[in-house]
Amino acid sequence: MEIQVTKGNIIESQADTLVCAIYEGELALGSAAQAIDAALSGAIRDLLALGDVTGKTGQTAVVYPRGAMTASRVILIGLGNRDELTVDTIRKASATGMKKARELKALAVATVVPGAETAGLSVVEASQALFEGALLGLYRLTKKKKNIGDIQSELQKIEILELD
Repeated sequence: MEIQVTKGNIIESQADTLVCAIYEGELALGSAAQAIDAALSGAIRDLLALGDVTGKTGQTAVVYPRGAMTASRVILIGLGNRDELTVDTIRKASATGMKKARELKALAVATVVPGAETAGLSVVEASQALFEGALLGLYRLTKKKKNIGDIQSELQKIEILELD
């Protein structure tokens, strides 16, 4: 699997799946979530306003862009309360997002580092937690499988996008 850090806007990514973190109980979105929400004509804000998605730690939801962007799906991951965000929360959220991406048979995932912009965490620590969580979430013991060919698709690329 390839892990890549790229300068760019998440909605311009060529990945088939975007992973976007949201905070619990907030309609205010981070810049990546705002960009995705704008491209989806407010679908993320609608889900939050209706209470269908709360941003609770570990919560996931999938939104399908229907041609509004290159990605086929957007996975929303709850980070919990912004004031309680830690690198461990980021690690767990990243693992949850990658597990969901694998479950959906994603081949390429794009995301941004959560917390550095909105919760004041160190970019280095938040990035490390994101990578660790992604790798832990995708870990799979294959020795005991009788037929490794049963694994139909595996994530091939994780792209971390940052504007600067």
